[in-house]
Amino acid sequence: MKETIGLTCPECGATFRDARGTGSHRLRVHGIAGSSPSVIAYHKKKEAEKKAAKKALRERLKGAQKAPAPRPAAPAPPAPPPAAPQPVNGTAMSMEMAAYAAGKLESMAEQIARENGLPAREFVARTAECLVALSRRRG
Repeated sequence: MKETIGLTCPECGATFRDARGTGSHRLRVHGIAGSSPSVIAYHKKKEAEKKAAKKALRERLKGAQKAPAPRPAAPAPPAPPPAAPQPVNGTAMSMEMAAYAAGKLESMAEQIARENGLPAREFVARTAECLVALSRRRG
């Protein structure tokens, strides 16, 4: 039978049978990572990956603001995209046109997220928030 140590959480006083239970509790409940070398190495690696992804995205966005470099000629032209819906009687953008534009923006944002190793759902949500903020500023 496994010997119990009876460790106590220093944050809330909860008692656990072993160090693994205490460590799991502290991470889940209090957001405090353990101090074993493997846990520290894991968190350092994750932090380095986050920084690298942010740096790559910053560089990509910085490059997008500059004049684009000439692209090499493609062997064959791609198929034409589906026709965009047209406004009815010269009125403002219809819901159909808005849905079409949103779909295009979402697919572009997902592609950028995928290329930079970011979660697509979060990237699309943040992009949408930025677009809403821009539209509010422009009135």
